This record gives sequence, structure tokens and C-alpha cells, in this order.
Amino acid sequence: MPSHSPHLSSHFSATGPWDQILPIPLLPTHLQRTAPIEGSDAFWMTEAWLESMRNHGLTRPNPAVGCVLVNAAGKEISRGITQPFPGLHAEKVAMDRVIDLPSLIGATAYVTLEPCSHIGRNPPCADLLAKSPIRRIVIARTDPNPLVQGQGIEKLRASGKQVTLGVLSHEVSAWNLGFLVKHTLKRPLVALKWAQTLDGQLADDTMKSHWISGPVSRAYTHWLRQNYDLILVGAQTVLKDFPRLDVRDCNLPHQGEPLPILFDPKGLLLNPSEEIQTLLKNRTFLPHRKHVIVTTQTNLQANPNSWVHDLENVILLAQPGQKLIEELMQIIQGPEVTQALGRDVQSIMIEGGSKTLSHWISAGYGDIFHTFIAPVLTGGDKNRVTARKLLSQASRLHTLASAQLESDILIEMISQEIKERIFS
Repeated sequence: MPSHSPHLSSHFSATGPWDQILPIPLLPTHLQRTAPIEGSDAFWMTEAWLESMRNHGLTRPNPAVGCVLVNAAGKEISRGITQPFPGLHAEKVAMDRVIDLPSLIGATAYVTLEPCSHIGRNPPCADLLAKSPIRRIVIARTDPNPLVQGQGIEKLRASGKQVTLGVLSHEVSAWNLGFLVKHTLKRPLVALKWAQTLDGQLADDTMKSHWISGPVSRAYTHWLRQNYDLILVGAQTVLKDFPRLDVRDCNLPHQGEPLPILFDPKGLLLNPSEEIQTLLKNRTFLPHRKHVIVTTQTNLQANPNSWVHDLENVILLAQPGQKLIEELMQIIQGPEVTQALGRDVQSIMIEGGSKTLSHWISAGYGDIFHTFIAPVLTGGDKNRVTARKLLSQASRLHTLASAQLESDILIEMISQEIKERIFS
């Protein structure tokens, strides 16, 4: 894979091409995608990747993989996409759709992730391709799953196939970042998202923040939400904004809602006024969707008859309260959250507010940052993201993508660890 800085091309965000993310009325002209040269490896890999996006949010914990088969004359034969879990893999789907089997002689398969080499719920896709008359396999990147890890590529080469690796590797890596981090670092991906003024405020000193960023930035925020398994906000943000924390204004289809985690170390949500309870019931704790509140054991003991116990689909969990973020990471990977989500947690997005974000950064977490900067100056100093480090101790980040979204500037950065372990 390329060793240079993994900055994506201008029409890509960290989670896909802009024309797949934003509705046409909100899509800025300068972010409209220009297709690669038709017939090139980049062209067909882009087609495979766009195919993978159609089952966005449905394949987890499997990655969303796309496959396109192209004959020796450069014409498409078929394409496939990983089916909703635990369904067929993309390569199998594409092969099953081939009507004219002789067309595979001398053909090329474009696959966004290394074909699996082990027997799981599906037979090995590497074996399927190795036994076919396909001549060449083009793969965006390797699969870090310990059951694969290059073995699929070895099988293909051992069978005499020509294998090309690394086409659109950075874009595909960014798209599958949660899956890659889970298998490489053995923990969930931690994303941090916020919108700020030019002088670094997430709200003014009176706690007013409605809204710092514009409609295009907010639409992208909604798209981001369905890219992550969990979305976490602090209790103060909940009581200030009464957020829905759902997916709304981005491009269709909306195929996944993150499980909200409400972080409440002070117990603010356990005994609010009746007026606040009504607002929370009507705007945040909607009965069709599960929520998890995490507070301390001390707070639960002080509020044994909390109104939260009577809420439908609200799960109340306690942590000791000594090392808040470390304990919280254990909780979100624990059985209660896993059961509520319906699968293991691969990723979590921390969406605010400033104190909650600062807690995570100070604890050393932050794999990818989605930061929106609005052309507004407010002054003040109460609502900033802080790490409380000297410049000599500063964490080194790397820009993965950036874009102008109307008047806002979006900068998406990854940590040094993610750059070295995922993109190098």
C-alpha cells in the first residue's frame, strides 16, 4: 500500500464520495465527483466500491464489500455486494449472477477487500475465484482479520492468478475503518465529532449553540451517524439540546441508526423536573428506539426511584466512577450494550459536548476526528475542547479529507496510530 500521507481526493469525505452522501439540493458543485478514466482499474474499483455502499449499515459485523467482474474485452459481466449479515459475500453473489460462463475466461475481478480464505458462515471466496477461469484479481486492500491476513492473496497467486493490490486503498480503508480497527487494534474505533466557531467555541458562554454549522454540515453529521454503531453525548448536551441523535437529512437510503449512549457521570438525567422529563420523552427517549444511560453507582444509590426505571427501551448502566472513560470503554464493549446493539461494537462516535469530548481526548482516545469550523467569532472560553497538554506533548494528527461545505470548513483527521496501522 502507498506510504505517503493518506489524504483522499477532493470529492471524497472520510466516509464516501460526496455525491453519495448529500442530497442533490445540498451538493456543492465543487464536490461533484469526476469518474476515473473509463475502463481503468480505478474506474472499475470505484464501481465495486459504489456497489458496496448500497448495503451500507446492513452487513455488520462483516465489512461492506463490492465486487465487479469484467471480461477480457473490458465489458462488465456482473457485480455483487455483501448481503445483510450473515448473508453471502460479494464475490459469491457476483459469480452466481454470471449467465455466460465462458465470458469469465481471461476476465478480471475487482474486489474492495481481500477475498476470505477461511470457512465461516460462507465458503472461502479466495477458493471460489482461484478455481474460476478469471485471469486477474484487483484488490483495494488486505483484510486484517486474523483468519485472512494475506492468505486469500496467497491462495490466488498460488493458483496462478495475477493479483494487483492497492487500487483505491485509502478510500476503501476509510470506508471500512470500524471493521479494520476492530481487527487490527482489538477495540472499537473511536471517532470524535464537533462543530465550532473560528475561535474554537462549541457554544457561547451562555451555552447557546443552535446552530453553529450550516445545513450541509448537519446533513453530513446525519450521514456520519449511520457509519457508527454507537453515538455518545454527555448529559449536559442532552439537557441543553434534547437531541434526537438519529439519521435524517443525508442521502437515502437510511439503513442504520446508531445506539445512543448518554454519558451522565453527575446523575443529571436521573431526577430532572417534570417539564424536562416531558421534553426528554417527546424528543429524545422515543419508545421505538433503545437508549443507554451510563452513570455512577453512587448516583444510582442516591436516586433509587429514578423516573428512568419506568422508561421503555432505556437501559440504565452503572460504572464505579473512578476512571470514567476507561470504565466507559469497558461498558460499551460489555454484554448489555452488545445485546442492545445486537452485535459486537466496532465503532463509536462521540458527538459532544465540549467536556465529554475533552474527557475522551485527555484519556488518550481519538482515532478519527470530524471537525466543522464555522465562520463565526464569539469570544468566550467556557465551551472549548481541551486536552491540557503542552505543545511538546501534543498528539500528531494527519488530515485524511477536507472540504468546504457552503460557508463551513470540514477537516477530517486521523491519529498517528491509525495512519501507521491502517493506512500504511
